[in-house]
Order: sequence, then structure tokens, then C-alpha cells
Amino acid sequence: MAHYTTDETFLGKLVGYFTTSKLTPLFIGTALILGLFAVLVTPSEEDPQIVVPMVDIIVAVPGASAEEVESQVVKPLERLIWGIDDFPVEYVYSMSHANYGVVTARFYVNSDQQRSLVQLYDKIFNNIDKAPGGGVSFAPGSPMVQVMIKLRDINDVPQVAVTLYSENYGDYDLRRMAQPIADQLAQIPDAAEVDIIGGRPRTLRVILDSQKMAAHMTSPPQIAQVVQAANWSMPAGKFQVNDQELLVDAGTFLQNAREVGNLVVGTFQGRPVYLRDVAEIEDGPGEVDNYVLFGVGPQYQAEEEALGKTIEWPADAHGHTIPGVTITVAKKKGTNSVNAAAAVEQKLAQIRSQLIPEDVHYTFTRNYGFTAGHKADELLFHLGIATVSVILLVGVFLSWRDALVVLIAVPVVLSITLFWSWSIGYTLNRVTLFALIMSIGILVDDPIVDVENIHRHFSMRRLPPIQAIIYAVNEVRPPVILATFTVIVTLMPMAVVGGLMGPYMRPMPVNASAAMLMSLAVALMVTPWCANKFLKHYEPEPITTRRRTDVEESHADYAKQTAYYHFYQRTMGAILDHRGLQWICYLTVMVMMMAAMGLVGTKMVLVKLLPYDNKSEFSVVIDTPEGTTLEDTTRVAMELGDYLRTVNEVSDYQIYAGTASPFNFNGLVRHYFMREGSNVAEIQVNIVDKRFRTEQNHDIATRVRPALHAIADKYGARIKVLEPPPGPPNLSTLVCQIYGGDRESQVAVAKQVHEVFDHTQDVVDVDWYYEDDQAKDTLVVDDEKVNQVGLSKEMVVKTLRMAMAGMDISHLRLSGELAPVPIHLRFPVARRNSVEALKEIRLPTPSGRVISLAELVKVERSVEEKSIYHENLQRVIYVTGDVAGRNASPVYALINMWGPIQEITTPAGRPIKQHLFLQPKTEKDVVVKWDGEWHTTVETFRDMGGAFGIALLVMWVLLVGWFRSFSVPGVIMSPIAFTLVGIMPGHWLTGTWFTATSMMGMIALAGIIVRNSILVVQFAMERREEGMSMRDACIEAGALRTMPIFLTAAAVFVGAFVILLDPIFNGLATSLIWGTGASTLLSLVMVPIYLFNHLQHQEVREKKRTFKEAKQKARLRREQQAAAPPPETPPEEGPVSA
Repeated sequence: MAHYTTDETFLGKLVGYFTTSKLTPLFIGTALILGLFAVLVTPSEEDPQIVVPMVDIIVAVPGASAEEVESQVVKPLERLIWGIDDFPVEYVYSMSHANYGVVTARFYVNSDQQRSLVQLYDKIFNNIDKAPGGGVSFAPGSPMVQVMIKLRDINDVPQVAVTLYSENYGDYDLRRMAQPIADQLAQIPDAAEVDIIGGRPRTLRVILDSQKMAAHMTSPPQIAQVVQAANWSMPAGKFQVNDQELLVDAGTFLQNAREVGNLVVGTFQGRPVYLRDVAEIEDGPGEVDNYVLFGVGPQYQAEEEALGKTIEWPADAHGHTIPGVTITVAKKKGTNSVNAAAAVEQKLAQIRSQLIPEDVHYTFTRNYGFTAGHKADELLFHLGIATVSVILLVGVFLSWRDALVVLIAVPVVLSITLFWSWSIGYTLNRVTLFALIMSIGILVDDPIVDVENIHRHFSMRRLPPIQAIIYAVNEVRPPVILATFTVIVTLMPMAVVGGLMGPYMRPMPVNASAAMLMSLAVALMVTPWCANKFLKHYEPEPITTRRRTDVEESHADYAKQTAYYHFYQRTMGAILDHRGLQWICYLTVMVMMMAAMGLVGTKMVLVKLLPYDNKSEFSVVIDTPEGTTLEDTTRVAMELGDYLRTVNEVSDYQIYAGTASPFNFNGLVRHYFMREGSNVAEIQVNIVDKRFRTEQNHDIATRVRPALHAIADKYGARIKVLEPPPGPPNLSTLVCQIYGGDRESQVAVAKQVHEVFDHTQDVVDVDWYYEDDQAKDTLVVDDEKVNQVGLSKEMVVKTLRMAMAGMDISHLRLSGELAPVPIHLRFPVARRNSVEALKEIRLPTPSGRVISLAELVKVERSVEEKSIYHENLQRVIYVTGDVAGRNASPVYALINMWGPIQEITTPAGRPIKQHLFLQPKTEKDVVVKWDGEWHTTVETFRDMGGAFGIALLVMWVLLVGWFRSFSVPGVIMSPIAFTLVGIMPGHWLTGTWFTATSMMGMIALAGIIVRNSILVVQFAMERREEGMSMRDACIEAGALRTMPIFLTAAAVFVGAFVILLDPIFNGLATSLIWGTGASTLLSLVMVPIYLFNHLQHQEVREKKRTFKEAKQKARLRREQQAAAPPPETPPEEGPVSA
């Protein structure tokens, strides 16, 4: 078959070939199949995964003070970690406390996790001989330094949390039920780690009686040694009998309380002393060290319809909380959270009747799989809406046949892009899908420009259909290719944004750029074929072969037939003919741009990293003063829960007192999973789905905060109302780090900074990393007396430890148990709850007498040491806070606090220096450094601004190479500034924050606007080369390119409109919609003016150059003539004789 073409270049032949090729429909079908495959197999999640390798090194140093841990353990570890070469760490954090220390190494974003961990292991264990005592132990209870190294990963975050609750069962019974359930859930293929939070585990408690032990001459260390020695079994070998081997085991393990009670722990007066004689043996729940409670709010029944979860609540349980136990499930890396959550739901439904009694209920208190699937489905639906809207747009302004071409082109581009996204490891999340939605308005540009030009050529009916298609596509191919690469050049630098925001934002430029490349390919291959199939509905004029000039002449004739051309010609003609009107346009644009930027300076447009999300959860973190009992902390949490139960939007809540709640990514970075102790608690609050409430999550959290603080203040507790962060988490929204000086100076300055935070408007949830005073009694052993009676300090110390904190001395070895059953040695509460009670404990001596601890120890009252924090090897105290109110951005809070903090002086009278970005180089003087969301904001906008600058530079170079001019690119790029005229007023009128996503929209818009300018300038310069006047060329270019420019602008508008519904990316949509509208209107006026003036100046320069050259040539001729010798006169000849 013959393939028609009018262009002998490679791309021209490519267009001609695919216009009639049978491979084109195969390509379309293959692309659609790959897209469907990608949608089905790509893992879905709500937010992109951020790979930030973090490693915790937890070091136990029993008996060491905080300063000893800091100087002898933490500092050497910090220096080792900081010196890693192959995979250097970005941050090293540490906390030194009495008896233990924690060092956290945070590697750079996207570092290889396994190799980072190996490097860390090698560095530590190559220097293990430098540890205090000359070595390290991994065995609990060892007197040596004990080390535990834990890799923290985003996949550790539980995707699903299921809470069991019942009014008829206690926490112990609920935990026993949860263990086989957790065992079943662990069998799910996508499940990585299954944990149980809450409930007392089964424990064999050995409750010692100090008086009976004294009467029978036994001691706690002696009993512990006997139990440990009795719980032994191992293979002893084998016999060979009658040509057969017989295996032999030696010893048996302890199986139950009776066996433990029958152990002989000593002799007294010639009779054996059994453990049951000196202690009570109880097999059952351990002692309470945490509480998990479940409660419901007014909307608990609405959640069944909203999220598909059922909250079965006992009819007589209203008005209070009931015991609960939570099972958490984390998914494996790279698996689909939607599938993992669905598998958990299915498994629970299967085992409900076998493992869960009827009067025990369960509900999903976290289901990130459901929310991820819902979000993905919602965004795919919005993607479909945007696609259909663009197709309808083309159908309305061109024809329904033209819309068919776009109907095929857009899904093909999206399908290939989705497959590409899956192949490079991206997931289906809000960022990748919003990238495609944003791309709808950009990627449709190439097909629209092709279709509009084909449509115009078909309307002229000057060429046969196939020739018209090929000619029309090849006519706009150069500006389309150039415009595509300018958009890509604009987008791709955003992929190099650093910090935690980098991987969060990277799918946007990568996917959008891929979509643009696919769009270009489709415009050259698929669009001509579709046009040939759907638009070939006329018969051309009899003359089927025309010269190029004949076709070009028809352009102007066709354009002049439209009413818009006449309007545009009169308007632009008047402007181009009068210099004064041009200056009025210049000044008007300048005033509009200055007014737009003034909106930021006057706070009419507020700047923030990311706006608040609208998820259906928030948490209340509670810290009561050090020394508060677990029961009192729980009482505070329950009173806070009583208030939350009255909040209309609350569906349910869980109280975790004394233990950590299921953590999210925010909690992973902040290490909330390590929160445990009698003075800590957290309330996880689930609110009704956004479809069933009118207020945003942030508005609800802001509304309940004052009442929660009022309750907490009654008990001296500190609380923080935490919303899920919309992007990468930080230590806090506002973080002020106090470095340098001695400890007293740091604390004094930190107190004053804390007061500034407290008294600054819109700053809430203020806290600092400095504990309250907690009284401590130290029982000092009298070495001389201990030696005199034949005992040892070790025995006295271990006795006190077993008496008070207790000790797991061994385990029952039970084959039917899913968790180890510890044998726990401890005194009863009455015998351990005061110093006087401890002094009554009596120990047997080798001489056969017993001696009271009151004779061996003395009490010294003091205050517990405060924790010492480091960041990047320097001591630091953190003061943290959040922001609420109208100016809820750390930028404005920092501005408001800068002056008051600047007035703070050190105890030595020196003023405080404030650093915005860099950590101080020395610790000589006290220095304040700002961190938190402020640091991420500055880092992100700095990188995006740099990326924008690089994009503009590369774009200018690209345009210089294309147009072979240094000045024409300036004309083309001038409308970029026009976007501000729409973007800033758009944010102001809609009340939208100017955020990082707004900046992304502004950067992406630069490529779109330049694309439109290229179409106008390229068209005008071609007409100019064909001999048309400057004025007419500029007017005709603007008139003929208005329709494709308008269609592409409307496509951007339509594609971005659905993004307005998302609370995070509505800034992106606002920038695209308002920026596109303003810049499109201004560019249709200003670009022809700039181009006309440029061509005029170019013509003037050319005339001057030509005149100068002619003048020089004339002067040279005159000089040459003056210097030349006069011509010789030939001699006269005489008369000729006849």
C-alpha cells in the first residue's frame, strides 16, 4: 500500500507510515492492555513510600548515670556512626538516660537499607572492644553493656489495627483470645509483622513471702538460681542397641505451677524447703503495667455505612469505656495494602465463630488499606472525569469526530504512563494519580493541536484527506516537539528536590514528563491514524495536487472568514499601530504583577509547606508529670475520653495508657513506639468519614483542643493534639533547638524560649525535652557490714531488684502456648511499696542467722537525672509547639517569636544568636536554631526555586538552539511572569494556602504557557519568512493559534478542576486554573506586542546594518578611486599621408 507523505525527514515519513499502517491499531490495543495490567497489579496506598533508613542502637548500662552513659557509651557511638564513609548518615540523634542510652542514625533519603545496616554493624562491632567493661552482651541481665540494634522502616507501620473489646471479659482473657487470632493473621501472604497491644500476658507469678523465707533461711537469689537450674533439658546422645540407635534426652522442662512449687530451694533443720513453703505460685495474668480501653462516640453507627466496619456496642456500656486489646498487622514491602487489608477482613470473618465468643466484639480501628483503595478509586474516577471532560470540550468546540480522536489518544497515553510508573516501582497513590490528572491538561495538548490543525485543513478542502492529515501534522510538528520538551524541561528539575519532600513529590514530575513523551509519540503515530478513520468525511476539490504556496494562501483566506479574526485584527491592529497603547499594556501588566506579589507580603495569601489533610483520625498524646502513677495517668486519659465521647463527629476512640499505640509514619519518625511508662498515654480518635461531616479534620482538632487542654491542666498534664501530617513528618511543626554553653545555661535559655512559645498567638501544644523533677531514693549498701556478715553487695542489690521490679527468671516450656510463659519472681505490693517495707526484708547469712536490710542499707533522697539529648554530636534541648488559627503556618509563628527570643540573654548576660538553617559549629555559646516544618518548608521551596531557575535556563538554551536567536526566547518566555497575575489572586479569592503543591503548579504552568507562545511565535515567523508584513504576521499568528491555545488552556482548566476536591493538592489546581486563565489572556495580547517590537527592532537593526555596510562599501570605493593613478592618455597620431 502506498503511504502518502509530503515530508522526506524521518519523522515526516513516520507520520506518513502510521497514518495508514495496520500496526497502529495493534499499538493502541497493546497500550490499553498494558494500562489495564498496571492498574490491576500496581500496589495501592494513600501516600508514596519514603525510604529513610533509620537504625536505633539501644544500649543498656545498668547502674550508670546519664552523664556516664553520655560520655562513655553515647559519644563514642556517635563518633563511630558519624564517620561511616560509604553510606554517610544525615543525622545522628541520641538520648542518654540513667541506665541506658539510645542512638539513632538516620541515613540520607533513598539510601539502600540493607547496605546501610551492614555498614553500621561493621562499624560498631569492629570497635566493640572499646565498650565500657571491654565487651558487649546481648543477654538481658548481663552486667556488661547490653546492645540491641533495630532497623526502622516505613513498612513497620501497621496498615491494619483490629481492636477486640468486651464488657464480659477482662484484658487478660482478651489477650488470650487475641493470640490465636494473631497467629491466623500472620499466615496471610502479605502480612509482615503481627503484634498485640494491651492485655496482661499469661505469667507464672512466684510471690515471695519475706517472713517465710527468713524463717526457712532462703533468699530470692537462691530461689532464682534453683528455678533456673531445674528448668533444663537437652539431647544427651544416643545408644546403639540391637543394631538400632536410641536417642536419649536428659532432663525435663517445668510444665506447670505444681512442678515449680515442688522445687526444693533449700534445707532447714534437716528437712527440704519447697518453693511452695516460701511463696505463693499463681498461674494467670501478670501484674498490670498498661491499660487499653475502648469507647464510642455519637457517630459510631455511621461508620458501618461509611467504611464498611461494624462497631457492636453493648447496650448497657454507654457512658464508659470497656477493656480492649488491639492486634496490628504490617504489610510486606512492595505488597498492596488494599489486598492485605482485605485479606485480614476475610480471615477474621472465617475464624469469627471458632476463635471469638459471641459476646466479644471487634472493629477495625485502623484500615489504611481501605482508605488507600477508596482514595485510589476516587482518583481513578476523577481521572476518568477529567478525560471525559476534555473529550467533551473538543467535541463542543470542534466536532464529535474530532473528540473521537482525543477519546482514543488520551487513554493510550495514560495506559502507557501507568505501565511505565509500575515498571519503575511507583505505587498507585495520591501523588502518582494526581500527576496523571494534572497531565490530562498537558498531554492532551499534542493531540488537540494536531486535531485542530487537521480539522482546519479539512475545512479548507484543498487536499485529499490523507495528504491533508499528513500535511497538517507535519506543519505543527516542529513547534509541538519543541513545546513538549520545554514542558519536560520545566517539570523534571522538580524531581531533584531534597529531604523528605523529595520522594514524596518525585512521582509528580516523573509521571507527568513520561506522559508528555507518550503524548508526543501518540500525536505522531496514533492521532493521524484516528483522523484518517474518523475525520475523512468529505470530498476534496477536483485539483488534488497543489503547490505549498497554494495551500498556504488558503490559511489567510480561511482565517479572515471568522468573526473572531476581524475582532482580533481590529484590536491588535490598533495596539500595534500606536506606541502609546503598547506602553499602556506594559504598565498595566507590571502593576498587576506587583499587586499580585503584594498579596503575599500583606498576608492576604498565606504560605505553608502543605495544607492540612482531611483524614478521619487524630490522636491526643498525654504526658503527666514524672512520678505520676499509671492509674492516675489512665484517669486523666479517661476524663479526656469522656469529653471526646461528646464530640459529634467522633465514631470511636482507644486509650493506650502505659504503652505505645499503633504508630503511623509520624510516630515512626518521632519514635512514639518507644513510649511506655506510668506517666504516658495516648488516645487514638477515629472520626466519621468525610462524606458524613461538614468540617475538616483540622477544624475539628482545633475546636476540641481548648477543652482538652482545660482538662489536662487540672492534673498538670501536657497534651498534644496530633493530626496525620499531610506530607513528610517532622519532630514537630515548630522546633527550637538550644545548643551550646553549659547545661545550666541551656536549661535557663530553654525555659525562656518555652515561655515565649506559651505567650505567642496561634502557638499551641507547647512542650520541651526536659523532664519534671522526680524524687528518687537510693539504697546505699554498707560494704563493710555486708562483708562482715558474709554476704555480697550483688546479693543485696539483686534481692532489692527482685523485690521491687521483679525478674523473669525462666519460662514454662509449653507446647500448646503461642507465646512464652515467664516465671516471674517478685514480692507482694505491700512488701515493696515503701522504703520501710523493704528494710524489713531479711536475708540468711552463712553463719546461720538472718539480718534485716535495714542494717545493711541506708537511704539517700535525691532527684532523678534528666535525659541528655544530642543532635549531630552536640548537646541540645528541644522546645516544640504546633500552630493553630488563621496564620497556622510555622513561617508566621517564627516571625512573631523572632523578636522576643532575640531579647533573651544567657545567664552570663550575652545575647542569644538565632540560626535559621545551620547548626552552630561550636558549643562555646548558647545558640538557638529553628527546625521542624520550618526547615522542611525552606528546604523544599529553596530546592523548587532552584529547580525552577534551572528549568528556565535549560528552556532558554533549548529555545536559543531552536530559533538560533538570543532574543526570541525572551519573547517566548515572557508570559511565564504573567502566571503570577492569576495565581496569587486565585489563592486569595479562594482562601487557599500557597503551598509546595501551588509552587509545583506554577512551575508546570511555565511549560504550558511557553508551549502556547511557541505556537504563536513559530507561526508568525514562518509567515514573516513567506513575505507577510510584521504586523499582519503577528495578528494572523494570534488569530489562527487562538483556538488551539484556548483548547489547551481549557483542557488544563478541566483537568485541574477535579483536583480542587483534594485538600493537599488544591493549591496545585488553583495555580493551574487561575494561572492558565490569566496568562492565556495576557499572552494573546502581550506576545504579539513583544514579537512585533522584536521584529521591528530586528528590522531597524538590519536596516542600520545594511545601510552601514552600504556606506562602508561606498567609502571604500571612493577611497579606492582616489588612490588609483589617473588613466594614461594615448598619444595623438599625426595626419595620415595620402
